[in-house]
Order: sequence, then structure tokens, then C-alpha cells
Amino acid sequence: MNFYQAFHDESLSSWVFRLALWCNEFPLTPDSVNRLYSQSLLSSSFDPDYDLSGEFAAACHKALASFRPGQNIQHFFAPITPYNIPRYFRRSYCYECLCDQLEQAWSPAVLKRWGYTYYCTCEIHQVSLNDAECHVIKRANAAHDFFQFHTEHRLGKSSMRYSSEVQRVTLEVQGFLRRITSEPKVGLVDSVLLDFCTLFLKILLFPKFGVCSIPNAKRGISVEAPVWQHLHLGPFLATVTERQSAILLLGWVLEIPGSDVRLLPERSRAVLAHENIDFWRLGVSSSYLPDKIFKYSALLFSSLRPTVKSPAIEEFISGFVSRSIKDKQ
Repeated sequence: MNFYQAFHDESLSSWVFRLALWCNEFPLTPDSVNRLYSQSLLSSSFDPDYDLSGEFAAACHKALASFRPGQNIQHFFAPITPYNIPRYFRRSYCYECLCDQLEQAWSPAVLKRWGYTYYCTCEIHQVSLNDAECHVIKRANAAHDFFQFHTEHRLGKSSMRYSSEVQRVTLEVQGFLRRITSEPKVGLVDSVLLDFCTLFLKILLFPKFGVCSIPNAKRGISVEAPVWQHLHLGPFLATVTERQSAILLLGWVLEIPGSDVRLLPERSRAVLAHENIDFWRLGVSSSYLPDKIFKYSALLFSSLRPTVKSPAIEEFISGFVSRSIKDKQ
């Protein structure tokens, strides 16, 4: 068992918590790591795991310096993208990954890739992620909470909610979104494409009204409350099933090879309510949002339209904004 090495893509808080749990010579205890992390949540602009200059990173660096002199922690910190889920809402995990980690190090770990809104299928095991409920996540290393939640609810191995074809397409879209957020943008077109993808997912996952939002989905909070009715919160509140449906539709509109609206689960297809759904009709179906949200989104889509070079995206935008034209008539 190797307790000293971080897993690939593991978050700093997860690794430091595991060191505190298993290494007697490490100067921090699990309780002190949890306390430091909770205190730093209040002062960090986004999340202690994304704040290299924050209090939590400084305390971890100091502890590691006395334990492993020369240990560099910079590689733990990734840039913040439009797809990062804030800590309060981060609750997705791959149960198979947790089991593998327990076999290797007697302790599960949190992987940073689980914290992206577009990450729905595990790249290693090619199964959909699971969701815990928001209120069960208490520790700096939430993997312990995930594993406990999974065990207590007797969820067993991850069920094959989607076919291998669906998982393959999901992985393709995930890879595409990772590339456009991590690679340098070349010109205006790349930036517009990123803006379109970001807005598209927010629209489809808008709480209660989005075409991929599933009524009564288990998430631990009631999204019908006015406090959650904000455009940017949809992808954070959505379950993995909802997010994967939106990712599949995005892949279809982006014309990623293999993408097909027929890959959607039946309940998501039913919301579209049309046998011969096309990009324009998807745009129309996606436009039925609260009035202020719709008008704001229509303006954003209209501003992107002149630079878009994709006929499918243009068709979707045309369908979406057509409702505002009808309203004026």
C-alpha cells in the first residue's frame, strides 16, 4: 500500500486528508484538515482547491514542507473554467474508481475531473458517474462521504444506464469540451463556440424548465424554490443523468460523429415532444423558460449568431429566438 503518492488528477484537499489519515508523522490530523478546509471556503474566491495563494494551500504547503521537503503543490491547481462546479454542488463520483483506490491505498480519493459539469462518463470504466445528495458532503476528502453514501443506500455497482455507444459519444463530447477550455483560443470563432456551448448547457439544464431537467430528480434540494431559479445554477444543480442528456444533445448540435438525438433516454426524448426533432425544433423546445431568462438568453444567442460557422448551431439559434419574433406579432 502506497499512502504517500497522490492519485492521478486527485485534488489537493483529498490527498492531504489521506496523508493525515494514514501517516502518523504528518503534522496535520484529519480533523484539522477538515477545519482548515471549511475555514478557507469562506475566504476563497471559488474553492480552496483552486486557490494556490489561499490559506488552505499555504497551510498544506507548510505541513508538507516539514513532512516531505521540496514537495511542489502547484500541479494540483487547475485554472477555473466555465464548467467547474462549486464545492457546495459537487457530488458526482465514479464508484468503480473509489473501489480501485481502496484496493490500492485503503482510502478513496476525489478526482478533479468529477467536478466539471460536462464530465458524466468515467474515462477509465466507461460508466456514468453516480450522484450523492448535496447535504451528505462534509469532509475535505468528500470521497469518504461518497463511499459512505453509496454503501448506506446499497447502490451496488454502477448500473449501465446507457449503452456503450452512448458512453462513447459522451466521452467524445467531454473530450471536445476539455480541449476548447484548456487549449489557447485561436481567433474569435473559438471563443464564440465556447460561449455557445456554455450557454447551451445552461439553457437545457435550467432548473424545472430546461428540456433536460427531470421533475422530482433526487438531488437533495428543491430546485423549484425561487432561490435556485438562475441561469448559471442549472448545470450545478443537475444530476448526472440530466447533464449527460444535455451533453448528448450538445454533441448532436455540434455534429460530433456518432451523436444522435435517438441516443437520449426515453424520458428526455419525450420532453422534446416531436417524432422528427431537428435542430430548429430543439431550439424552439429549449426556449420555454421564464420570460426574463428567455429574453436575456435570446440576446446572448443573437450576439453569437453572426460569428457562428455551423449550420446546425445557426438552425438551433433560429429556432430559439423565433419565439421572440412570434411574441411581437
